Amino acid sequence: MATLSSAATDGALGTGNVILQMETGAFSHRVVCFGVDISTAVSGGTAIVIKAAACSTTADNTTNARTIGTCTIPATAVVGDCVVNFPTDNLDVNPGERIIVWLFTKSTTNGAGLVFLHSYPYLSYPVKVGTYSKPVATATGSIKVV
Repeated sequence: MATLSSAATDGALGTGNVILQMETGAFSHRVVCFGVDISTAVSGGTAIVIKAAACSTTADNTTNARTIGTCTIPATAVVGDCVVNFPTDNLDVNPGERIIVWLFTKSTTNGAGLVFLHSYPYLSYPVKVGTYSKPVATATGSIKVV
């Protein structure tokens, strides 16, 4: 469970605000979606923003971080809301990289939820020496499931 309110740190990546992280291991991963299942209602008039990124596992989170997507949780989100983002850019994460989700903008008073990220592993095959094929994104934007 992640606190999404003033009790948590927010801002630029690398300031202690990572709320989910996953190592990719020996496989590439395709990120399908990420978001929050709200367990404590958001209040205070500030929308919450979480971001996902891929970065090197050999250095801090800010080194070579590639943004995967941004998810905005409305300031009016109530318990049971599930806010999901289907990213359209940088969907593929290379073997050995880390996938992270961090709190970019926190709520001013309340808000908590279960942060999730769905990805699936696959083997990368070279198309020619030094390059790998990249998939084409077909989904865009965010949806709110109630």
